[in-house]
Amino acid sequence: MPFDTGLFNVVVCSFGMMFMPDKQAAYGEARRVLRPKGRLIFTAWDRLEANPLMDIVDMTLAAMFPENPPHFLARTPCGYYVKARIERELGDAGFTSPGIEEIQREADVSSAGAPAVGLCQGTPLPNEIEAFGSGALVRATDAVAAATWQRFGDGPFRAPMQALFATASS
Repeated sequence: MPFDTGLFNVVVCSFGMMFMPDKQAAYGEARRVLRPKGRLIFTAWDRLEANPLMDIVDMTLAAMFPENPPHFLARTPCGYYVKARIERELGDAGFTSPGIEEIQREADVSSAGAPAVGLCQGTPLPNEIEAFGSGALVRATDAVAAATWQRFGDGPFRAPMQALFATASS
């Protein structure tokens, strides 16, 4: 980060840590820019099973493309949820007093098609889906919308979602 060492009291990362290719380096940089007794606070999506809209996408795409399922959601946004791993990595970066709690909320969803479009087309997931050929993205989005409709109805509806809220001291 382009900041001096020990400059901040708090570093906050909202739903970004799970995308860091080198989490140890990211934690190290956060620790470097924190003053002594500073706090790192971040959120990350919990596992797929705790986030049904993302789980529907992952299961639907796995059924559509069994030879090489596009598991971006399981691998990245919902792939960094093991508390013991997070605590270990924070400790390895020099943080103390890690705390991780599950935060549960509900998403207000306008229709079954809204999360299908958002998750299939508004994330890096289309890169994996489009590898299956012309029209694969439209077919996948439609299949996810149908699976979402089957689970929740067309809408509006509320869908559970769960994240992790993590804190640690420098």
